[in-house]
Amino acid sequence: MPTSCDPQSLVLEAKCFSNCLSEQEREAIKTLLLARIAGGSTDPQTLLAAAKCFLNCIPYGFFKPIQTYLLCQIVNGQVVPPVTNLAFTFNDGILNLPFPNLAAVTMGGDAGVTEFNLTAASALAGPLDILNNPNLAFVSAPLLASIAGEIFIDNNLGLNSINLNALQTVSGNITITNHPLLTSISLAAFLPHNGHILDFRFNALDQPSVDLILARGVASAGFTAGSVSLDGGTNSTPSAAGLANKAILQARGVGVSNN
Repeated sequence: MPTSCDPQSLVLEAKCFSNCLSEQEREAIKTLLLARIAGGSTDPQTLLAAAKCFLNCIPYGFFKPIQTYLLCQIVNGQVVPPVTNLAFTFNDGILNLPFPNLAAVTMGGDAGVTEFNLTAASALAGPLDILNNPNLAFVSAPLLASIAGEIFIDNNLGLNSINLNALQTVSGNITITNHPLLTSISLAAFLPHNGHILDFRFNALDQPSVDLILARGVASAGFTAGSVSLDGGTNSTPSAAGLANKAILQARGVGVSNN
């Protein structure tokens, strides 16, 4: 950190900041500086120690959502607590994010994460993308009601359960595919919009999950065009009630495929 405001010293320090630190370290330090300016200490040693923790404890895909959250708090004149006291945790592979609203969530290639929880989020202003995390087993967002974007959850080979029980609306398409262990998807409140493309192929969904997806399609009276794909992998065949709902959707004009 600069000890002088002399222009030449500042230029040298800036060059070091650009050339000596990784992109992740620079982003972490910038985020922490913004948070401290908004309401906490700007002691350089404290910032540096916290930045290292930020770098090592948080998967790279979550840097931008956390920065967006902090910036939103600053713009709205709210005091942001010191970053070291924020309540997110990443211990023993479990990642909990307690922010009530997020711009978007993207997680890709984070081998250390086994469980991901959006513990307080009620809305996303952008997509939910979770891709290629080989050890991720569980995704939960129990309060998430709306997503202004797509859901794209693909190729997380250890994934076995998704809890989106409060989710009602998703503006983009839903793709949850290529999970050989995924048996359960909870979408008890979901209502697809007209033209929605819902792709759940190549999973291992149990019959209650398959039936629920079809039932939620029927529950949305305006869902008269689009598709529901439940074939491939070891997805279960719908029950008699599920097949009846499939027939209702097809009669409306919705394409439905299943095993």
